[in-house]
Amino acid sequence: RFGEMRPEHKDYFEANYNQLVARWRENILDWETRLSRVRPIKIIDYHDSWAYFYRRFKLTHVTTIEPKPGIKPSGAHLAKVIAEGKAQKIDLIIAEPFFPRRDVQMVANQIGVPTLLIQQTPGGEYGSIESIFEAIISFVEKVKQEQ
Repeated sequence: RFGEMRPEHKDYFEANYNQLVARWRENILDWETRLSRVRPIKIIDYHDSWAYFYRRFKLTHVTTIEPKPGIKPSGAHLAKVIAEGKAQKIDLIIAEPFFPRRDVQMVANQIGVPTLLIQQTPGGEYGSIESIFEAIISFVEKVKQEQ
């Protein structure tokens, strides 16, 4: 579309697009290979933010700490999450940094698993979605190697 809007730069836009596609294909192949070495991977998260990521990379989402979007978990719900996490033998918890850490840490401590606090959108420490994906996958690898 950019090439249509600025035909004088069409070759530049196409070259950049082709580089992006090639880089993403390479990254996805690498990430799939690395995750295939450590599967199965079972995860609890605070909010159902990563559903597409889990599906794409064949990670098992067990449950969420947040019972419904925007609803703080009750003690009874947290007890259910902990019981489910123990029963399913989850590997880790993922949460965005702005969600209540107390609930996340309490669940992680009760189950005995590590937690990754990571943003879902680029900025700050993670300047691209690629760097966010890389951080998650590297964390998963580390957790599975330590088990």
